[in-house]
Amino acid sequence: MLSAISQVSFEIFILLLCVMCIMRKVSLIFGHPKNIVIKKLKLFDEIEKNLGTTIIQISKFRYVFNYQKILFEIRFCYNPKKDASYLDSKKYIKQNFDDDVPESARDLIKRIKTKFIIFFGICGSTKTNSNVGDVFIPISTRRLYFKGKVITKREILSLKPSNIIKINNILKNRISGKTANDLTTNITAFSDNLRDVTLEEYENRIRSYADIVQKELYEIVRGIKNKKVSFGAILICSDTPKEKLKPKHNFKFKEKYSETLIETIKLVANSRNSSEANASSPRKVQVC
Repeated sequence: MLSAISQVSFEIFILLLCVMCIMRKVSLIFGHPKNIVIKKLKLFDEIEKNLGTTIIQISKFRYVFNYQKILFEIRFCYNPKKDASYLDSKKYIKQNFDDDVPESARDLIKRIKTKFIIFFGICGSTKTNSNVGDVFIPISTRRLYFKGKVITKREILSLKPSNIIKINNILKNRISGKTANDLTTNITAFSDNLRDVTLEEYENRIRSYADIVQKELYEIVRGIKNKKVSFGAILICSDTPKEKLKPKHNFKFKEKYSETLIETIKLVANSRNSSEANASSPRKVQVC
């Protein structure tokens, strides 16, 4: 019978049997297109090498691996919601990275039932003393969504992000990094998608609202705010006011991202296997 089953199918079959026996489960959500994680950052290689595990693909954007008797489920999302900016990003990623963009953060979080979720992503810092590769632990998030595919001066002048959502980030004081207030936007600000406004003007406006800017966190937090979920988030700085990246990333933060990812997975595994209630008990996300 086994001769008729491929090795991959057999491994998945065994894994699914294990899932039935494993009570502890953790969802790792990456705010990136899949191939950037796998091929550019090579994070899957780092997980397998450092944790002595094998990552198995379940579906196009869903993977799993077992570490310390905990099932880690890897999921992907990109951009906060499916709008004009999302569709434009989808085309850009396909052309420049030969990659397909996963669903939006808003769509993904609706389907995740796990009670322990960790979000990983990259961000731009608004602080002049930040460096590429800095690790940020977000403690709040708010959103600022633009209507079209470009940012206009009129929108900047009337800029007013939504009400803040505070985050009980379980990684705070447990992973080395700077606490930060996040701003989630649907457009990454580069000089070629700003109309009648400079990048400096944009940054000066948002600096009073946030320390970091990225594209998925608000929708993840918003999607779990009324649920009892243990939640952690880590963002790695990819660009700062003093060192701007072109839209085609150079991934200078790759080493720090890999190091922090492995450290976090080990911490989560130890927390889930320990009796420390403050590390493993689900917490509601606070909103104000």
